[in-house]
Amino acid sequence: MKYSTGFIEYIRRLPFVRLLVPLLGGIVAEELVFRQKVNLLPVLVIFSFCFTVMFFVRIGKSYGYRWLWGVLIFCNLFLFGAEIMKNRCRQTTLMSGKQTFFRSVIIEKPDADARFTKLTLKITAYRDSAKNWIAVDEKAMAYLPADGISNTLKLGDVLMLNTTFSANSSPGNPEEFNYSYYLARRNFFASTFVTANNYKKTGHENLWFRKAILNIQTAMFDCFSKTGIEGDNFAVLRALIIGDKDLLSDEIVSAYSVAGAMHVLAVSGLHVGLVYSVLFFLLSIVNKRRFGKFIRIGLVFFGIWLYAALAAFSPSVCRACVMFSFVLFGDLFGKKVNIYNSLAASAFFLSLVNPYNIFEVGFQLSYCSVIAIVYFQPLIYKTIYIRNKILKYIFALAAVSIAAQIGTLPITIFYFHTFPNYFLITNVLIIPLVTVIMFTVAATLIVSWVPLVGILTGKFLDISVSIANSITKNIEMLPYSLSENIYMDISQVCILIAAFIFLAFNIAFGNKKALIAVFCCFVIFCGMISLHEIERQNRLQMTVYNTKGSSFISFVEGQNSINIRDRENIINNFAFNTKNHFVRLGIKNTKTIAISNDIKTSGIIKSYKNIILFGNKSIKIATGNDISPSSKPLKIDFLIVNKYLGNNIQQLLNNYHPKILIIDSSIPARQAGRWITEAEKRNISHHYVGSKGAFIWTRQKN
Repeated sequence: MKYSTGFIEYIRRLPFVRLLVPLLGGIVAEELVFRQKVNLLPVLVIFSFCFTVMFFVRIGKSYGYRWLWGVLIFCNLFLFGAEIMKNRCRQTTLMSGKQTFFRSVIIEKPDADARFTKLTLKITAYRDSAKNWIAVDEKAMAYLPADGISNTLKLGDVLMLNTTFSANSSPGNPEEFNYSYYLARRNFFASTFVTANNYKKTGHENLWFRKAILNIQTAMFDCFSKTGIEGDNFAVLRALIIGDKDLLSDEIVSAYSVAGAMHVLAVSGLHVGLVYSVLFFLLSIVNKRRFGKFIRIGLVFFGIWLYAALAAFSPSVCRACVMFSFVLFGDLFGKKVNIYNSLAASAFFLSLVNPYNIFEVGFQLSYCSVIAIVYFQPLIYKTIYIRNKILKYIFALAAVSIAAQIGTLPITIFYFHTFPNYFLITNVLIIPLVTVIMFTVAATLIVSWVPLVGILTGKFLDISVSIANSITKNIEMLPYSLSENIYMDISQVCILIAAFIFLAFNIAFGNKKALIAVFCCFVIFCGMISLHEIERQNRLQMTVYNTKGSSFISFVEGQNSINIRDRENIINNFAFNTKNHFVRLGIKNTKTIAISNDIKTSGIIKSYKNIILFGNKSIKIATGNDISPSSKPLKIDFLIVNKYLGNNIQQLLNNYHPKILIIDSSIPARQAGRWITEAEKRNISHHYVGSKGAFIWTRQKN
């Protein structure tokens, strides 16, 4: 009983933790369960009314009814979380299906390459069918052909577009990154391609704040360029300072990922803490003046939030800035801030601003790593007593790294299916070096106007970044540097997180029942892995993937896969579309063959008279050679058609009578529409991969 009492008393000292739980519960419930199908607003109004009545009548002041306050606050926050999430999930009004005029403003710096100029737009109005202008406030993406006109467009330019917006489509492949959902979380629901003669610059808006931030970024990085920093070093420096990874080469991204140092390239608490420390030190002279404490705290507060703006207000930097803001105001009023309450408060406010934040990988990793560091790092550090100061410092860094890995392990494996085996070595070397780099960045910016000193600090900065890059590249080349193709589903992740929570509860309160719960969680976790492995070993599965403009069909039996692809794309492995799904299926052995009229028996697939026999199904992958008239139509289970067929769908369906016609993604939508019409005339079920996503047939072996 004393354990539960101690826990309850501790939770009572963390009000924002108690407020955060129902708010997040409502957001998650709306996203995963209600999905805009349930109107909870009347229920929220009723509970809010009850809360108001309790506040003014006598029963609300009675100590015996304090539990009722808790219930009403919990329900109100749960319903409020669901409602704000529902309001964020609104659909766009831009997709009328007809070409019309749109007024828009460029709200981010245009991103141009050799082929296209990508614009991030705010649509302010559009013209309807009655030629009336309808005011809107929505964000959208537009792609313009790269030419002399589009390359001159700037932030704040007002454009008139004559175009048609379409929804950001999801590829529909299992386990593939859903880019349309990623854009929706940022309030982008539509996009368009605008030809050169269908847009015109009509004015310019003074987006002073965005321009100021862009000008500060430009001036700051011009200082580094003038000192001779370029190439990969410049790209890494840009990622370190503001979290912009656009310039990073594939080689650098791979090196930092495999070495386990990618987190230093995402602006987070480490970076904000260094900015906070530099500003606090530089403004120490102000503290001795009248009202100096208020001025110092105000300037530091302004400084860290300006840095957040430079880093595009990423979830991790906002979390750190909110936490440091609590520390600052706690210092102002002489109050000690509880780190867990500050974390909960920052998550609470960031979720109110954007409820989609909690579904961001960066948001989840940021909070899990900080909570784990705060809790587990002191415990790990106390396990070994070290007298030597240098070794003591190294072990402290190692303890931070181990604690962070404990907190982020389930999430990292769930999203990325990898684990950097030498993360400990990497972080012991990289974190001190990154600290030196960030302080040198500040020094370079301060003394850049001094000719010789500015160049010297810039050269030192360049060398420091080069050393960091070399460390990660060398660690990447070590044998067994990365464990790959590790799969955990969401239920396994939840069980593993629950085990860590129970373990922390046992350490904090000495509750033996929590230790039993940890053991039970690990037993369940191991059982789930075993069942999943048995299922994988006995699985037969055929998948026709959505690889735009191409064909990709896989046949899987256990850990073996036969992949049939375009003749032109036989080398392309379509990793972006298929890799995560292959990891889930546990595929270790693959063989690739090109589409042809005569696919031979090969490993797990059998061939008989150009018909593939797989499991208990008969499958025909059609080509142009299958349209010769046949005396007797052949009944099959699946008929897969592709770009090699041409337009002879009628003759093909005369030769084969499939249960399901599968039109793969190499077929354009208009042509697929004609083929679907033909299939419906013959009462044949159909599946167009280009619009419906991947077609999957699966069963367990007998």
